[in-house]
Amino acid sequence: MQPSLPRPGGSKHRTSSNARHWQSQWHTLTARQWRPAGVGLVTALVLRAAAGRFDRFRTGKQLARYCGLTPCNTSSGERQADAGRIDAGNPQLRAVLIQLAKRLPRHVNRWRQLQAKLRRMKPANVVSAAIANCWMRQLFHVMTEQRELAERQAA
Repeated sequence: MQPSLPRPGGSKHRTSSNARHWQSQWHTLTARQWRPAGVGLVTALVLRAAAGRFDRFRTGKQLARYCGLTPCNTSSGERQADAGRIDAGNPQLRAVLIQLAKRLPRHVNRWRQLQAKLRRMKPANVVSAAIANCWMRQLFHVMTEQRELAERQAA
């Protein structure tokens, strides 16, 4: 049975106790997602709630598309044109991942280097979307490798 959420006007001690309980419950479910630098509890919870299990996606590209992080291409014939990001996906999840992509370069050198490279050619928001896309694909591979390793050890 899940604990009830704190009621408005309840005691401050009870509210913080319930919050700690919820955090500990969700921590076990999201531990792998929020271990990386720059990824907090809110990001991990939103990702876990919206995307669910990673094994339902065949590729990182499919997961990034589900999250609405892939670019939309409107090319025709010889004409090449980009039309921003696709409209698919959960808007709250996409917003959280874009904000994460703005934080990552402050914490991880790899993302700082990618940001510096892309900023020479692209606007800041396009760079953030590209970093979010790359991070989501990387997370997919990390999560599937860990799951496969756990399955091999259990067998």
